Amino acid sequence: GFVGLYEMSPVSWGVFYLQDVAGFDPTTTTATFLSVFYAFFTLSRMFLGGIMEKFGYVKSLTGCLLTSVFLHAIAFVFGGNAVWLIAVSGLSMGLLWPSMMALCVRIYGVNSGVASGVMMTICPLVTSVCQLLIGQVNTNFGIGIGYMFMSVFALLGILSLAVLKSNMKKEN
Repeated sequence: GFVGLYEMSPVSWGVFYLQDVAGFDPTTTTATFLSVFYAFFTLSRMFLGGIMEKFGYVKSLTGCLLTSVFLHAIAFVFGGNAVWLIAVSGLSMGLLWPSMMALCVRIYGVNSGVASGVMMTICPLVTSVCQLLIGQVNTNFGIGIGYMFMSVFALLGILSLAVLKSNMKKEN
C-alpha cells in the first residue's frame, strides 16, 4: 500500500504541489509535467524491467524508492526548474508496482494468485487511509509539506521490504 501510494504521488498530489507551490499553470505546464512523468514511467516499464531481474526484486525496489526520494528531495530543496526531477523520477517509480507483483509471484509461487488478490485488496485500503492523512497534513501544514510527506510513505515501503527480506531469509 505504501509503495502503491508513493508510485502515484506525482499524479495524485503532485498536481496540487505544482500548482500551489511551484506556481505552474494547471492547463499548460502541469499538463506537460504529467506527460513527461508518464513518458519516463512508460519507458521505464518497457525497457528497465530486466534490471529488476538481474539485481533481485527487494534490492531493486529499495533502490528505486531511494532514487525517487533522492530526486524529490533535490526538487524540494532547490525548487524552480528542479521540480522537473519529480517527472524524471518516473523512471524509478514506473518499476514499483510490476516489481511488487513479480516479487509476489516469486515468494508465493502457485499461491501467488491469492497473494496478489490480497495485495490488490489491501493496497487501496492502505492508500485511502494514507490519502486522508496527507490531506490532513496539507490542511494543517500546507500543500508543500503535504507533498513532501509522501516520501515518508516511500521510506515505510523500504522498511516493509526490509521486514519482508528478513522473513524470506528465515523461510529459507
